[in-house]
Amino acid sequence: MGFSGRETERITGEVISSNPFYPGFDLGDFQAIMRINSEYRIDVIRDRVMDAVIYVNRELIDQLTVWQLAGYAGLAEVPAEPVKQTSSVTPDETIFDVSGLVFSYKKAVYSYAKAKLLQDYSTMNRRDKAENDGKESNGAYDDFMADCHDAIKFLTSDGAEQGSLDIYQI
Repeated sequence: MGFSGRETERITGEVISSNPFYPGFDLGDFQAIMRINSEYRIDVIRDRVMDAVIYVNRELIDQLTVWQLAGYAGLAEVPAEPVKQTSSVTPDETIFDVSGLVFSYKKAVYSYAKAKLLQDYSTMNRRDKAENDGKESNGAYDDFMADCHDAIKFLTSDGAEQGSLDIYQI
């Protein structure tokens, strides 16, 4: 149960995918990673992730052509620095190990979708007393959109000028 007193409904078994070149998105993972709570209906979450996939794919259309002409069948095949997380308890255990490009693509989509959900939040009907400046501020929206654009810039360049990718900082 969340702080609102509502049961947190977790999305299970729903994956959004578009172009087979790019990875799909498990809506439950998006919900957990980006801390999306039960105030949002599942259909709204699904729509914002689909909007984000379309937006990011359009931004990457020229880069997609470059990758495909180079012979890559999927983003995970494009050579890139890996992003790894190991267990602090068992240092030899890898929690995740993913291409920096795949990580950056997911970050772009997740950040865009979260920004759009924050915009939706300010239009939900509720009592005036329940305002939450953190959720409604343009600053949070702007931060997530900046994260999205930074990730797209990383994907469309060699990534050198951006340095390392930040792990989701929410």
